[in-house]
Amino acid sequence: MNIQQAKEIKLTDYLSALGHQPKRCSKSTSYYLSPLHAETKPSFKVNFSRNQWYDFALGKGGNIIALAQLLYNTDDVGAALQHITADMNNPKSTKAKPPIPTQVETNKMDKVHIQDLSYPVLMSYLRSRHVDADMGKRYCKEIWYTFKGKRYFGIAFPNNRDGYELRNPYYKGCLGEKDISLIHSQQVGVQDRCCIFEGFMDFLSYKTLEKRGDNVICIQEPCDYILLNSISSLGKCMERLACYTAIHCYLDNDQAGTVAAHTIMDCYQNRAINESIRYAEYKDVNDYLIGRKSIIPHKEDV
Repeated sequence: MNIQQAKEIKLTDYLSALGHQPKRCSKSTSYYLSPLHAETKPSFKVNFSRNQWYDFALGKGGNIIALAQLLYNTDDVGAALQHITADMNNPKSTKAKPPIPTQVETNKMDKVHIQDLSYPVLMSYLRSRHVDADMGKRYCKEIWYTFKGKRYFGIAFPNNRDGYELRNPYYKGCLGEKDISLIHSQQVGVQDRCCIFEGFMDFLSYKTLEKRGDNVICIQEPCDYILLNSISSLGKCMERLACYTAIHCYLDNDQAGTVAAHTIMDCYQNRAINESIRYAEYKDVNDYLIGRKSIIPHKEDV
């Protein structure tokens, strides 16, 4: 496909191939929930006659190629054309949508398919959390599954029991047995340091900050990473922590995070370090990355 051929594709057809349907229409325009970020009110306009789009929330617009470049985080026109071709040849089901925020009985999921993370809606969700796309693709997978006859999708992060922690803008859950996730350092050799996070979004946020060279949040030494995936899983990692000489606790600045941090520090008094003071004005590492401050008491004051 060349540039001219791509421009001849109707944006409405391309959005339909991506699984997006208009929320409001007139004779000349349609409004969609943006494919570029998570939102609940449609701010993404398509002009039929000009075959152009404009995202009012982002203040950006353009043709189909500009949209594909943003969707797939590339400045390469050739790469954008390849993505457009693939999307049009392999349209997503228009019935697929993020699950509503209710508990899904994972033992009743069927037609489960795990693949490399690439679906634009999920990539836009990571962008809405300011997570680096390459970090998301490196550590996460994409899951598609059927539940009660409907097709759903989400981001999947592996845990130590061969299960997956699931996430999309509307749902958090687990496929398989719930457990912690242990990610070993890419540096050669056994590490004597580890960083602990409550969930994978904070871990991805940390790796994004590390990639940016942020020294306020990130430590310089190579280390392993432990993700609790639930505060209730703290007991599963307590014995494992004994092999580390330094335990960096990047837990939430809330009551549950406070209790967990103090539990670790009481057990490993000379080794555990409360790193939440690095983001004292924020609830967690992701809020620090986004720049969303919280008016909450700091852990040491609770």
